[in-house]
Amino acid sequence: MNGKPATQALLIEDNPGDARLIQETLRAIPGRPFEAQAVSTLTEGLERLRGETFALVLLDLGLPDSQGRDSVLKVRNLNPDLALVVLTGLNDERVAVEALQSGAQDYLIKGDYQLGQLGRSLRYAIERKQAEIALREARLNEELEREAERQRIAMDLHDGVIQDIYGVALSLETMLGETSGDSQSFDQTIERNIEQLHEVLIDIRRYIFELRPGRFTGNLEADLRNMAQQFESGSDIRTVVTAAQALPQLDGAVGVALFHIAHEALSNARKHASPSQITISATGTSDLLLLEVSDDGTGFDTTTLLPDRHRGLRNMAARAASIGATLSISSSPGKGTSIRIELQVVRPSTGWSDGQVA
Repeated sequence: MNGKPATQALLIEDNPGDARLIQETLRAIPGRPFEAQAVSTLTEGLERLRGETFALVLLDLGLPDSQGRDSVLKVRNLNPDLALVVLTGLNDERVAVEALQSGAQDYLIKGDYQLGQLGRSLRYAIERKQAEIALREARLNEELEREAERQRIAMDLHDGVIQDIYGVALSLETMLGETSGDSQSFDQTIERNIEQLHEVLIDIRRYIFELRPGRFTGNLEADLRNMAQQFESGSDIRTVVTAAQALPQLDGAVGVALFHIAHEALSNARKHASPSQITISATGTSDLLLLEVSDDGTGFDTTTLLPDRHRGLRNMAARAASIGATLSISSSPGKGTSIRIELQVVRPSTGWSDGQVA
């Protein structure tokens, strides 16, 4: 033993022999063992979950008072944030897959317990549930931020773009009503109106970029290039993308998070840094990805507390944490800002048994 406290688990198993074997096996896991408290019915298990805290539930799918998917749903409904691994026999893979579809993190085949693999499997189940919770919270926070941003944009459109368009229309109406005047003055007025309309178009493109970030198609390099092109056309800020020819293959949720981090970084730079150029860099190996968004704008002092106007940085940090990435910020006044995301690309593999699914 290495002295680390055991991870507390609840074992819901009606067979006393299987329960003892599982408890003994969990205690023998090297590194950080699991201490499982056992109950024999789902009713008892739900009662324990109401009054105690556990990191993990191991749930037999064949209990005296509940069977299969119904047991999973009852545990999930009581505590949706709890990591759940189901226990099944060799011939119950179909039931186990249904349990996974109902919210379990994975399943174990009874009797097929190899200590090293078992420990990794259970810890992975806990970590995956924690990542799921972090992602859900990040999405909720993002939605709240987006709603506030929509309201701000609506006010800006009303007070800015709409008023500008109204001013152009009023100027043109005045010109139509004039019966005299020299052609040079007439031409100058037309040119001013055209310039103002071009500025309005730039503003509208900027609002479209903020309101519609696009979507991750599965090709990070191509998506970043499309995003940069849209951003540059709507902001008049030179935006350059450098990407390795073969970036790591990404899980859909991971790719979406990185895509939105890059989008947030571009919007942040335009709003706060007044840059003349932004560079997006994506490089990596088969198991490591580095994404960096750098600008040559005003920069800021990273040692000071961030004001509310830098909530975009907090959003990016939350998204990075939700996928297990590391986000770092390098900036100083007058020196621009660089936002760097480092991600270890992991191919999820439970390794519990030859017949199971991830």
